Amino acid sequence: RGRVSGRCGFDRHGSIESGQVAAMALHLHDQQHRSVRSRTTAPRASRSRGRIAATLVMSLALVMAWSSGAGAAPGDPSGVVADWRFEERRGASVLTDSSGFGRNGRIGAAVITEVRLPVGIVHRFSGPDGRAGVTGHVHTVPDHPSLDPASGPFGVTVTFRTTTATQNMVQKGQATVSGGFWKIEMSDGRGRCLFRGSTGDAFVQTTRRLDDGAWHELRCVRSDGRVRLEVDGREEASTVDDAGVIGNTWELAIGGKSRCDEVRVSCDLFRGDMNGVRIDHGLVK
Repeated sequence: RGRVSGRCGFDRHGSIESGQVAAMALHLHDQQHRSVRSRTTAPRASRSRGRIAATLVMSLALVMAWSSGAGAAPGDPSGVVADWRFEERRGASVLTDSSGFGRNGRIGAAVITEVRLPVGIVHRFSGPDGRAGVTGHVHTVPDHPSLDPASGPFGVTVTFRTTTATQNMVQKGQATVSGGFWKIEMSDGRGRCLFRGSTGDAFVQTTRRLDDGAWHELRCVRSDGRVRLEVDGREEASTVDDAGVIGNTWELAIGGKSRCDEVRVSCDLFRGDMNGVRIDHGLVK
C-alpha cells in the first residue's frame, strides 16, 4: 500500500542521504567537464555525452525535489503521499505514516489504539466521555502542501465501520477557512465528500446508508474535471468538479473537527472503528 523501501541510498523517510547527493552532483559535473573538453576532437560523441549529462542532471533535480518531501516520487504509479494504517501499539501518541514521506501526526488522547479484530488492528473512536477534552478524540497531522488538492488529481480513502448516522471522518480545513477545504463525512447515514475551493463547491454522496456496522471502504477522487465517490471498490456517484483551487494551512484532522468547542462550532466527532486513511494524487485504483 505505497511503502517506500529503505534501499538504494534512501533513508527510512524516503530521502537521499546528503553525502550521496554530493557524490552524484560531483560525478555529473565531471561528466559534463569531460564532454566539453572533448568537443574539438569528437563533436558527435561530445554532443551525445552532453545530452546524457543533461538528462542525468534533470533526473537528479527531480530526485532531490522528491527527497525534500514535496510529494510522490517521480514516476511513482500510485501517487500515494500519506498512508496511515492505524497499526500503532496501545497507548501510542504518534500516528505513523507508512508512505515514506514522513507525514506523521498526533494520536488523539482518548482514541483507543491496538484494538485487535479479525480484519486487523484498528483505532476505536468513542466520542466524548470525559477522559480528554473534545480535541482528544481527533488525530491531527501537521499541514503540508501534499495534503491539499490544489487543482490537480487528488484521492482520499478511509476504511471504517460505524452505527452513527452523522459525523465527520477526514478533513483538512473547515467551512470558513481561507483557501478552501475538503472533507469526507457521514450525513444521515450516507457517505459523502465535499471539495470547496476558489470557484465553488463540488459535492457528492452515496445513495445507500453506510451506518450499518459493517466494514466499508469509502473513497473520494477528484480528477479529469469530476469528483467520484466509491464504496467498497465500486463507483456510487459522481459530479462535475466546480471547486477550483484548494489549499489551506490547517492541520489534517481524522475523527472530527480539530478546531471546535461544541458551543460556537460543532465537532461532529466520529464514533466507530477505523482501519486506515490514505491520501494520493488520484492515481490509485
